[in-house]
Amino acid sequence: MDRIFIVFVALIITGTQCSEKNAVGPRLADPNNTQYLAFQLFVSGSTEPAGDYQGLNPFISPAQIEEFFRTVQAEIGPSASSYRKPAIIIGPIALDFSNAEITNLINLSFELANRYDIAVGFHIDDGKFWANRPNLWKNPDNIEWIDWKGTPNTSSDVSWVSARLAPQMCFNAPLVKIAVNDFVSNIALAIKSNLNQLARSHKEYLFACTIVGWEPGIYPDRDTHLPSGYHALARQGFDPNHPGNIDQERVNILHEYIEWMSEPLVTTGLPVNKIYSHTVFLPKYYYDSLVSINPDFSKRSYAEVNNFSLPEVALGNDYTPGFSTYPLTGVLEEVHSLLHNTGWASAEGTNLIPFMPPVTTGYGMESYLARHYNYGCCLVNIFAFHLRGDPFTDALNDASEGPDAIAAYKKFLSGARLNE
Repeated sequence: MDRIFIVFVALIITGTQCSEKNAVGPRLADPNNTQYLAFQLFVSGSTEPAGDYQGLNPFISPAQIEEFFRTVQAEIGPSASSYRKPAIIIGPIALDFSNAEITNLINLSFELANRYDIAVGFHIDDGKFWANRPNLWKNPDNIEWIDWKGTPNTSSDVSWVSARLAPQMCFNAPLVKIAVNDFVSNIALAIKSNLNQLARSHKEYLFACTIVGWEPGIYPDRDTHLPSGYHALARQGFDPNHPGNIDQERVNILHEYIEWMSEPLVTTGLPVNKIYSHTVFLPKYYYDSLVSINPDFSKRSYAEVNNFSLPEVALGNDYTPGFSTYPLTGVLEEVHSLLHNTGWASAEGTNLIPFMPPVTTGYGMESYLARHYNYGCCLVNIFAFHLRGDPFTDALNDASEGPDAIAAYKKFLSGARLNE
């Protein structure tokens, strides 16, 4: 969950605890489209690398993975509706892991989905976690620059990771594209093989989704905080004398990369309506409000503040829109307006605003879910559930695991209409 929200909530805290009137009215769920209530399983135990310039921790044991399925089954219960299903999302699946490890994880996940009658989905990292690929990131051709002179990004500045990550990936570098294609193709083949088996037993509903990206962006340099992306721009033919609109071009580069990641999933035969993006954005009116308060803030463009992940990046030919939807005022309203009730996903979120400390919304989990499912959402992926370890994560867990939340989950799975 990106901490870009923190500064903005601190400066414009008024109005965050109540939602604006939605510009797009709610609609009833289409009974022909399954809606999933999902819970993120952090398959490495967290998203914190083992140390500076080190990969993610190894996958947790099969017994620990099964225990998560058992917990969801015990606390959430089965579905009483044919078009509403519980799910578990496995991730982040990253370049840090070998193809064999990933294939084994996917096979185990489908086996547990069958055993517990809980759908399964897979959350694919976009390239933050690639420290175990030094052959890639130690090659200057594959990492980003922070200026036209070719000064390298030394560590991707992702605010919710304390250890130093490998440098920001250059998304259009040829060797990066080859490695990412191989990585995603292996995932696609493993999922398709299991999906074919589900089809033979008429249990296709046990495949919930793939989510492409883990709040992808072109992140700044950790030491200097200068924006990145100049290497990818140079590969596109831009230079200091012919820079073009470098903000929009970096948005385009990120968009094209998510399309590139998604393509093997589509060509392997996975349904596009179950391939979701995962973007995060600051509502534009928050940015404009900050500029009006302090004009110096405009020195960082709206695109740069969002790490070039503008809402439009969520829309693609080879995937269905997905967003982080912590309910800062304006996020869900902008999603509703952008999509006009078409299918989409909350790839990450819960009923809490990720301030430090987190801020309550003033309404219950049922209302939070209704603001998704009543507006065309097909999947809500809850962060965090049975994941503790620090005050921030503990607060998310409190919102996701309390009696109010459990009652809302059970009501959703009963097939009842959720109330805002």
